[in-house]
Amino acid sequence: MIGLAFYNSHNTTLDLNGPFLRFTESPESVTVDTGDSVTLTGLAVEEFKHNPSTIPGERVTNTGSIEYQWYIDGAIAEDISGKISGSQTRILTIQDLQNPSETGKTAFLRATYTESAYQSEEGAITAGIARSTGKASNQPLDTSEITITVNPTISITTQPADATAGQGKSATFSVTASSSDNSDILYRWHQDGVALVDGDRVSGATTPTLTFSSATIGTTILTCVISHPTAGNSPITSDGATFTIVESRDLIRVEELDYALTQSIVPVVEYNLFDRKESGNPVRLEKLPGAKSFNVHAPEKDVKLQITIAAPAGASRHGRTGGEGGVSTFTFTLPQNDELILKVGPNYPDGNGSGGAVAIIYYKASVLVTCGGGGGAGVNGNGGDGGGIGLAGGAGSGPSPGAGGIRFDDGTAPLDGEWQGNGAGPPQIGNRSPIGGRVSGCTIGGYYRRIGWPPCDDVGVVKARTAAGPEIEDSEIILRGYKSGLAYRNNGGVGSSDNGGGAAGYTGGNASTNRGGGGGGSGYSSGIVEVLSTRLGGNPSTDGYFDISLAD
Repeated sequence: MIGLAFYNSHNTTLDLNGPFLRFTESPESVTVDTGDSVTLTGLAVEEFKHNPSTIPGERVTNTGSIEYQWYIDGAIAEDISGKISGSQTRILTIQDLQNPSETGKTAFLRATYTESAYQSEEGAITAGIARSTGKASNQPLDTSEITITVNPTISITTQPADATAGQGKSATFSVTASSSDNSDILYRWHQDGVALVDGDRVSGATTPTLTFSSATIGTTILTCVISHPTAGNSPITSDGATFTIVESRDLIRVEELDYALTQSIVPVVEYNLFDRKESGNPVRLEKLPGAKSFNVHAPEKDVKLQITIAAPAGASRHGRTGGEGGVSTFTFTLPQNDELILKVGPNYPDGNGSGGAVAIIYYKASVLVTCGGGGGAGVNGNGGDGGGIGLAGGAGSGPSPGAGGIRFDDGTAPLDGEWQGNGAGPPQIGNRSPIGGRVSGCTIGGYYRRIGWPPCDDVGVVKARTAAGPEIEDSEIILRGYKSGLAYRNNGGVGSSDNGGGAAGYTGGNASTNRGGGGGGSGYSSGIVEVLSTRLGGNPSTDGYFDISLAD
């Protein structure tokens, strides 16, 4: 029959159109602590839609599969033993996350649809590249990018140390702490477990450094609680520092400083003058060579000191005797944390007539007191004795002896000093004058002179500085005024192997000019001390010294 046709059909797995992909579960941003693991999950589904021209009720097959791939920080993730697993599945695990190296990592999941091979209803798979379905129309499909935040950790690197102070006197406690990402941390000091608040006896309660005092004798424990708003191990508590409060003490601390070096010669030594007075044992400080000095300060309260100052004697020779160094005793109330500088040097060598060195004490920037050294012996004469506080030096004996250093009235010291004979420099650099010079009334110092600092002015609550300017690292932070450098202390008139040399003093003694003895140096007082005793001579040793005790 014309127009008559036959229709034969066979069922296959062929779908003319690929699916549409959609995520029904997506990973979310997460925050974890350092060392923790994180698991991220996503799930995609495929959806097939009928072509409107297809026969109603036509079945849709789905013989393909969904493939997954995770991306970390924009790069394809790969499994790493002990660190990353599931990089090609819908579930990704990242282990042992660290701050700061891994905080802020990003991740997303990509889904694609892989077609199956074409096959007949009976299951026979067609050879070649034929596929049952098309690719997904919207592949690849990515989830939104998520962020992994790893909280920091906090740690303490320096624990607070124990301290002791008198009643009502402050001690300082410090802690050093940090966060792994260097973000800000919070501090709160506690006394015996109770949080401290800044007030009359507390300063720095919420800082790394606490200043604390107590009027109650005994011990108390101070700790610092370190916290951070997001650190996983916050808060942490420092070790306890034991603060021992004792009866208020009459303490002095002694620094031995070398103004040519950036470090103290020896550690600070602390003395309780009350205890030493009970035992009759004053603190003795003896000569120091070169640019060295003792710094004395009272760390806990004002202390009234009794000081004996003794200048060195001049050298003896050829059966002749060097003059004795001047000796004096006075009292002075040292304000808390003000510096007192004590200097006494060695005598000149024999070639300069061996006049005695000056013993001198500075209160911050200015001369407080001096005692003159004894004049050196000449071939035919003895040296003159050095003057105690406020006394002129004694003249030498023999032919053409040296005159003693002249006296200046209390508190009248001129600012400027003089080398021997008003020369250009000390004897060791070429000035050979037999005429004595004079100490500067205030310290000048090379560094401070260069920066224009007034000689008599204090330099503030600072560390000590060398003559060249750098801080002396181990020195304490107290109120200072002393300026190392030019001071004209080596001011005795210059002698020789035959002529006795003049001694140094506030004003130096003159040397003999005809084989006689040199003159002794003079003493001086600023007028702010109470002199208990003073004399011409008194110390036959060529070593000077200071004895410090608690005044009555």
